[in-house]
Amino acid sequence: MKTHRIHFANTFCVKLSYSTETIATVKILDEYHSMLLGASETLPVVGDVIVDESLELPSGAVELRKGILYETSEGLYLHSATSIIKLALSPASFRIVLGSKADADIAFFTLEMLVRIYAPLFNLVFLHTGAFIYEGRVITVSAFGGVGKTEVMLYALERGAKFISDDFAILNAKGEVFPYTKKIYLCEYPYTETMLRRLHKSKWLYRLKTFCLHHPGRFKSHVADWLESRYFGVKLDYTDITSTETSAQFYPISDFYWAESSDETKTSFISKEDFVKKMSLCLDIESRRYFDYDGYLRLKYPFLETHKAKQRDVLTSIAKNVEVKAVTVRGRDFDDLAQLILLNR
Repeated sequence: MKTHRIHFANTFCVKLSYSTETIATVKILDEYHSMLLGASETLPVVGDVIVDESLELPSGAVELRKGILYETSEGLYLHSATSIIKLALSPASFRIVLGSKADADIAFFTLEMLVRIYAPLFNLVFLHTGAFIYEGRVITVSAFGGVGKTEVMLYALERGAKFISDDFAILNAKGEVFPYTKKIYLCEYPYTETMLRRLHKSKWLYRLKTFCLHHPGRFKSHVADWLESRYFGVKLDYTDITSTETSAQFYPISDFYWAESSDETKTSFISKEDFVKKMSLCLDIESRRYFDYDGYLRLKYPFLETHKAKQRDVLTSIAKNVEVKAVTVRGRDFDDLAQLILLNR
């Protein structure tokens, strides 16, 4: 039996155990390879992830969502024709059992989602935030999906910034941020020539993709989708973009931004109460990426309401300790947003 332990902010860890590698364990280790604990390091274990090749959906399981989610007295089952995953939660910890052919993306998403749910027990919270260190300033950009967090973070890295996080960042109640070094997904990223060269991507294929996107037609749409999914939409380590390493420690935040789409790029205003509400909503939305995980889990495990309340307490504490600056972004203009944030003093 092989065992790995994955740490989160050097505060707690998740244990992954298996006899034989599966596509799910490979993905989890690939995403978290820079967050593995050494053999002598010890942290509280919040989650167990194990592979059980004999895992099956029990007879008599109650179907909660057709063809996807089932319930027994022992836990919840995510079941399809080709994949099965079992979840069992207690107030202090969780357990994920993966079938030998468990879907890799859903397995990783489920693990990350449960880690976010239990993090408030340690006065930590995962925010939907991109973060980096630029010219000595620790900058975080929070937003709903599609506003441009990743683009601004990569724009900064190209100009010498240090990476902290992409999709999610780990913050403590003081409003300090810890690097979350899972892989960066370059989905629909507007590549610059510098980035194309650095990642050894063809500028001619990128121009073809851009041309197809801006000239309607079924064939052109298929070409653009294929290039995006098979060639340009990739996951990579931040070290593929910058050679500058980021120390594994908590950093006090210099500039904390909340960004929203609008018809103009400018500074705006957000109250601390609205910030807490919007960040809570961001986390709820992420828990519904495949289906309403959040709702079904709280129905099965009512004690998770306490975890949600603790999450809100940590968010409220962050809002008290960090000044949140709001900005609006004109039509997903990432350059405008980057310039506004990076040049702000």
